[in-house]
Amino acid sequence: MAEYNFGANILETLTVSMYSEPKTIYREYIQNACDSIDKAVREGVLQPNEGEIVLEIDSDARKITIEDNAMGIPAADFKRVLGNIGDSEKDKDTDKGFRGIGRLSGLGYCRQLIFTSKCRGEKVVSIMKSDGEIMRAMINDKGRYSAIDMLKEMNTFEIRPARDDDRDGFKVELIDVLDTADKIIGDIQAIKNYLAFVSPAPYDSTFIYSAKIYEHARELNQPIDEYNIFINGERILKTYSTTLETARSGGDKIVDVGFKDFYDDDGSLLAWMWIGISRFKGKLGQKCLMRGIRLRKENIQIGDDNTMQRFFSEERAGNYFIGEVHAIAKDLIPDSQRDFFNENETWLKLQLKLVEYFRDQLQKLYHYGSDFNLIAKYAVDQEAFEEKRQRNLFIDEEQLSKAERELEKSKRQADRARKALDNARQNYEGDELMTSVLDQLKLE
Repeated sequence: MAEYNFGANILETLTVSMYSEPKTIYREYIQNACDSIDKAVREGVLQPNEGEIVLEIDSDARKITIEDNAMGIPAADFKRVLGNIGDSEKDKDTDKGFRGIGRLSGLGYCRQLIFTSKCRGEKVVSIMKSDGEIMRAMINDKGRYSAIDMLKEMNTFEIRPARDDDRDGFKVELIDVLDTADKIIGDIQAIKNYLAFVSPAPYDSTFIYSAKIYEHARELNQPIDEYNIFINGERILKTYSTTLETARSGGDKIVDVGFKDFYDDDGSLLAWMWIGISRFKGKLGQKCLMRGIRLRKENIQIGDDNTMQRFFSEERAGNYFIGEVHAIAKDLIPDSQRDFFNENETWLKLQLKLVEYFRDQLQKLYHYGSDFNLIAKYAVDQEAFEEKRQRNLFIDEEQLSKAERELEKSKRQADRARKALDNARQNYEGDELMTSVLDQLKLE
């Protein structure tokens, strides 16, 4: 019987090819740190909100550090835990990361990857060093190396006595980041913007509707996982705001938030959603970093700002909204790239409910926004016409007649729009989210 073998190229897949977005490495290491903090809280080592994840990005030195203050790995287990690839001891029901394949993701972007651990109560520090140059050379070599051969060559382990400045916890260091990897080190603000929505960070306190979001989560008994995450001393927050920058139409604003909960047939909660309620004056522009309804599991983003677009039938629909869908059911398991969920019965049920709601109801909201804009336009047109007539600013009867015809056209459009909104208010009576939006589409 032939023996099975995993070739060296499997490591290239795990370190570079697996993730289309290089900045994903930050998400992977933050996710692992969150699991360590959760474990420390469960075991009473840390109090809730004591855990910290600190990122230091030194563009000049080409060095990245991601460090937490949680459990660390016992020295006796260090080599076994980090030496295993795809054989994690984590529990998929409790841990955010559980496959054991993301820890080497940074190696594709640096010359050396270092893991350092100090377990609480121990007086030693465990270190693993992975040599990216050896990995790349063996991948490019025509020799037929196995993945195990490569791991033995590129990884070294050591244990040293702890010093006074060694912190309890776990640290990842990317040393000598490659010139081709500027995307993960060159533009620190872009990294902050990325993590503001991808990572499990709290809402910015200036987003006045965050209190309503937290309250809804508490009512569902589904508190939102949040962590203290810092980059170069600055705390990462979800930078939602009430001001919306539209591609045209002069901007818009969030005037409230609305909620929709998605339940299985047996009454169990599959997911819940919040969206920002505006008057949908126009499509949100590229500069509006918070645009899109974002899919999240345990408050870590799945995919990107366009992932939920597929649930609308109109291509542009998703660019009118901001909001989040928080997946709750345990069987909703992120795929290995965290681009979507693994295909299973639970995910199929949620997809069907999302499609039904997004296409049959949510998608109509920005059309209702257009209806409201027609009503508002008529009010402006009517006021302008009356002022011009009272001040005798029409040159002659022909100009006055033309203006009257244009005003009558505006009135007809407004009447149709008002009727459409009145019908919608009747049809969606009882739907909290739709009712909340429609209540805003009224002239003040």
